[in-house]
Amino acid sequence: MTTDAISVVAGLVPDADGFVRVAIDGVDGAGKTTFADALSARLRSLGRPTVRVSIDDFHQVRRLRHARGVASPEGFWLDSFDLARFRTDVLDGFARTGSGRYSPRAHDLATDRVLRPRWRQAEPCTVLVVDGLFLQRDELRATWDLAVFLDVPFAESCRRMAGSN
Repeated sequence: MTTDAISVVAGLVPDADGFVRVAIDGVDGAGKTTFADALSARLRSLGRPTVRVSIDDFHQVRRLRHARGVASPEGFWLDSFDLARFRTDVLDGFARTGSGRYSPRAHDLATDRVLRPRWRQAEPCTVLVVDGLFLQRDELRATWDLAVFLDVPFAESCRRMAGSN
């Protein structure tokens, strides 16, 4: 990731009279979280308020996530995330003329507990930056004002996931 890439994407984030929703998508190990964090920092340095959320904090509980089997590709695609809760807890509040009210987490992956954190309030015209897998799927595609897919070579994503950054 280069600061040039961050600056280019920051320049593509639309100006708006309301909230703006940005997706940072890509395969595991693509650098989505790192890129989203850097993009948020760059936007803040430009005077734009941001909120960072990860779809990883909206996993389904294991019982639902693995109902089709732990290694099921169909289950991975269809059952990984609680998209309904993600929509109500995050996306609805950041609609162009939304309330700005959001809850940043719904699930603790380590403990498999459903969470009910306190609601937060975003400033007017905040940019929501979300990182995660499958953010451009049909159910979410129209949600985003800007969507970025990080494309990295398979060998690189594997190396990153193995922890040999």
